Amino acid sequence: MNSKPISSTIFVALYLMFATSGIAQSNDDRLRAQQHLSTGNVLLQKGNVEQAAVEFGKVIEFLPNLAIGYINRGLAYAYLGKHAEALADAEKALAVAENGPSQKVYQGMAHQVRGHVFYSQREYQRSIEAYSSGIELEPVNAKYHNGRGLAYMALGEYEQALRDFGKTIELDPKLAQPYVNRSVVHRRMKDNAAAIRDLDVALSLDPSNAGALSNRAANYLDLKKYDEAISDFSKAIALEPKWEFFYNRGRAYMDKGDFQRSIDDNTEAIRRGADSYKPLHNRAIAHHRLGKNQLAIDDLRKALSVSPSSSAHYNLAYILYRSGKFSEASVEASKLIAKFPAWRAPVVLRGESYAKLGNTARANADRLAASKLSAAWKPSEDGFFILDLDIDVR
Repeated sequence: MNSKPISSTIFVALYLMFATSGIAQSNDDRLRAQQHLSTGNVLLQKGNVEQAAVEFGKVIEFLPNLAIGYINRGLAYAYLGKHAEALADAEKALAVAENGPSQKVYQGMAHQVRGHVFYSQREYQRSIEAYSSGIELEPVNAKYHNGRGLAYMALGEYEQALRDFGKTIELDPKLAQPYVNRSVVHRRMKDNAAAIRDLDVALSLDPSNAGALSNRAANYLDLKKYDEAISDFSKAIALEPKWEFFYNRGRAYMDKGDFQRSIDDNTEAIRRGADSYKPLHNRAIAHHRLGKNQLAIDDLRKALSVSPSSSAHYNLAYILYRSGKFSEASVEASKLIAKFPAWRAPVVLRGESYAKLGNTARANADRLAASKLSAAWKPSEDGFFILDLDIDVR
C-alpha cells in the first residue's frame, strides 16, 4: 500500500459528477457508483491507491458507459506504475466520452492521464502531444499547461516550458506549484534572481511548501549566500525531514566551511535511507578537511561500493596520497589512468606517489606524460570533482 497522499498538482482534478450517458441507468446504479467514486477519491487522496483502484473499478461495473470511472482508475494505475493498464483506461475513457455530454472535459482528462503516464515513462515528446490534445479541447485548463511545461522542461526546451508555466499562472495565479516549476527553469537558465522571485511568490501562497523552500535554498547556494540557504533548508527539514534536505544543507555547511555540521547532516541523510553515494562522498571530504583522513578513506570506499564514480575514485587516491599511503595511492591512480588515459590529474598524482616511494624513473615518466595532457579535460561521468594536487608539471 502506498501511504503518500496524491498531489493535485500532478494528477487530474477528481470530479464528483455524473452526466447522462445516453444509455438507461437506474437511480440505484447511479447512487452506488457515486458512493464508490466518493470512497475512491478519499482513498486516493490519502494515498491508499490500490484500494482506490478497486473502488473505481466498481464505478465502472455500475456505469460502464461513463468516462470518469476509467479516468480515475487510470490515475490510480498510473500512480502504481501500471502504465499499460492506465493507458488502456484512458483510451476507454476517450471512447465512451466521444459524442457524449461533457465530451471535451472527459476527453481532456483522459489525455492528461496519458500525458502523465508518458512523462513517467520518460517519453517526453509523447507526453507533450497528449497534453497538447487536452489543451486543444480545454485551452483554459491550467493543469494541462503545467503538465506540458514539465515535459518541455525535461527535454531542455526551456522557452516553451516558461510559456506553459506562465500560462498556468495566468489561468490560476493562486496555485503555488507552477511558480516552483518555473523557478526550476529559471535556475537551469542561470537566472537565480528570477527563480527566487518565483519562489517568494510560491511561498507567499503556500508557506508550508517544503519543495519551494528547498529550491530557494538551492538558488541561494548557487549565489554563495550560505546563511540564507541553510535557513531555508532548515525550514524545509522542519516541515519534511527528507534525506535530500539534510544532504543539501550539508553541502551548504561544507561550502561555508562548517565541516562538522556538514558531517552531521550527511550522517543523518545516510541514516534516513539516502542513496548513500552522495552523502558518503561529501562526508568523506568534510572528514578530510578536518584532518580525519582514515574516516574519509573509509567513506570513499563505501561510496565506491555503491557507485563506481570517477570523482570519488580520484578523491580516494588523493587522500591516500595526503595520508602518506603512496603505494595504495599509485594503485588507485593506475586504475583511473587505465580507464581515462586522457585525464591528467591521476597521472600527476601517480607520478608524485612514485617520487615519494623513491621510484624516480616511473615518477619522471609520469611527469613527462602529464606535461603532454590537457589540464582542462576531466571525465563527465558525474561532474563531482573536489580535490586536486597543486603541482606544476610543465
